[in-house]
Amino acid sequence: MKRILALLLAAIACQCLAGCAPAEDVPTKVYVDRQGTDAIYSSLSVTKRDSGYAVQIEVFRLGYFSGTAVEDKGVLVYSDDLLDMKGIVRFDAGGAVFEVTQSASPLAAAGTKWVFPERREGL
Repeated sequence: MKRILALLLAAIACQCLAGCAPAEDVPTKVYVDRQGTDAIYSSLSVTKRDSGYAVQIEVFRLGYFSGTAVEDKGVLVYSDDLLDMKGIVRFDAGGAVFEVTQSASPLAAAGTKWVFPERREGL
């Protein structure tokens, strides 16, 4: 929960101080998975940087991933900062999907998908 709050605060700080804008010219995007409750279980945050995007992913009962992404043909191509893991972030009308495309990590095999069906408003 502390990491989710940190992601939300980082997104607010980025929006307020830097006016950054990720894909689709929208301020920092935070997508969440509530698993049918009011609580946030997993989250994905995308923030525009000078040379691409900063991406943070927190998956319930699995862990925290942090990396960078570049835009390519309407998707974000992700590379993890610490793990040998790559993936693709796709956006739809109200949410986002992260799919692992390559991984040597035991945490997530290639083909694993995490769905974040709700965009967190108020950021």
